[in-house]
Amino acid sequence: MDGVQFGESQYLQESFSVHSCGYSPDGRKLAVGCSDGIIRVYNAESLERLYIILAHTSAVTSLAFSPRVQEISSASEGTSVKLWDAQNGGRAGPVLIGHENCVTSIAFSPNDREIASGSWDTTVRLWDVHLGTLRAVIQGHTDWVLCVAYSPTGRHIASGSQDMTIRLLDATTTDTNRFVWVGHTDAVTCVAFSVTGEQVVTGGKDSTVRLWDPLTGTPGAVFGGHSGTVTTVAYSPNGQSVISGSTDKTVRFWDTNSQAVLRGLNNHSDAISGVAFSKDGRHIVSGSHDQTVRIWSADAGVPISVLRGHTRKVNAVAFSPTGLQVASGGEDKTVRLWCAPTGRQEFVWNNHTESVITVAFTPSGEQLASGSEDNTILLLNPTTGERMHVFRGHDLPVSSLSFSPPGHWLVSGSWDSTVRFWDVRFGGEGPVWQGHTEAVSAVDFSPSGAWIVTGGKDN
Repeated sequence: MDGVQFGESQYLQESFSVHSCGYSPDGRKLAVGCSDGIIRVYNAESLERLYIILAHTSAVTSLAFSPRVQEISSASEGTSVKLWDAQNGGRAGPVLIGHENCVTSIAFSPNDREIASGSWDTTVRLWDVHLGTLRAVIQGHTDWVLCVAYSPTGRHIASGSQDMTIRLLDATTTDTNRFVWVGHTDAVTCVAFSVTGEQVVTGGKDSTVRLWDPLTGTPGAVFGGHSGTVTTVAYSPNGQSVISGSTDKTVRFWDTNSQAVLRGLNNHSDAISGVAFSKDGRHIVSGSHDQTVRIWSADAGVPISVLRGHTRKVNAVAFSPTGLQVASGGEDKTVRLWCAPTGRQEFVWNNHTESVITVAFTPSGEQLASGSEDNTILLLNPTTGERMHVFRGHDLPVSSLSFSPPGHWLVSGSWDSTVRFWDVRFGGEGPVWQGHTEAVSAVDFSPSGAWIVTGGKDN
């Protein structure tokens, strides 16, 4: 579709810098917190401003809708957490006062009854939403608390800190410091709950992959087979296996039930840049700096296909939702599409002018997006090979991509510290989020599409 011009869709232009934002779980409202301490709430579809909340006297650092969209909680560069009526912006409860330094993160429990907050004061605090009272103060971290999260069931809360520990508490009791997981001897590079919330896996610069039981607090297996930084981990769809990739050039396959190392996949000749399971869990794909993409049998641990074609390092790999196609992007500036069962190369796109950093399929598998160091995003058709759209707007390389569950919106993160939305159907640009102060390294939609999580080098 070269030569076709696409119009720009609506976007929000605020008078003050944006520090936080979030969609309501039903997708109908968008809340934006700015440096002037005001929260502005919009209709998410039309972007018509619904109301403003004179929330704080300093920048709004974090905000969140309750799961039932009854309240909005907000935090600022001050030390308090406030509650607001999500329908009209009025005060919904007392100010939650207790932190002694900037509040960095807030999260609602799945049942709407509780809020967890993390702060530079090294504590995590739990608040009763309806009574407005402080239920618990979790002390133990020795450095800034950067993130808090509830488990899928809402029973457990995990907090992560720069002190290289993970702390877990039981949200249903007053045991405010139930488990402390210490084991990594260097920075933790990745951490995740299993799909059921019954297990946690972490990987770190200390070359280990570690399993933790959030129900009993028992440390699980320590998989020490890697000899370099663990760069990536992924759970199988049934949660019974974990794969990890490392700078030591290997992919390793771990059994989360027996806590046994099933096998090591050693065919790559350079650092592993990405791993993923196919949707049915039968296959694993790995990309490497050795310029190859490999597909493995998850059962046998043997390579099924070696996808050769890239002439420089492979930076990103992704399975299509059906598992029948694999997309890859590399430093040779190309995006390549492969037939997973046969390893045959189906399409090569040469439209980028710099290295390709990230690739992602829409949930339907009907479109493919790629982000590059040339600051652009391509939207591609994996059936016909057509280049559908070119999205321009980022000022620095595009580092991460994620499609909304319906596939109508694409969100991108960039080294320019912004998160941008793109209208997949019409080729236009949506809102621009500017809360990060350094490069955005990861973006992802929640399964419902109501939430987006972003991660950056600003911690």
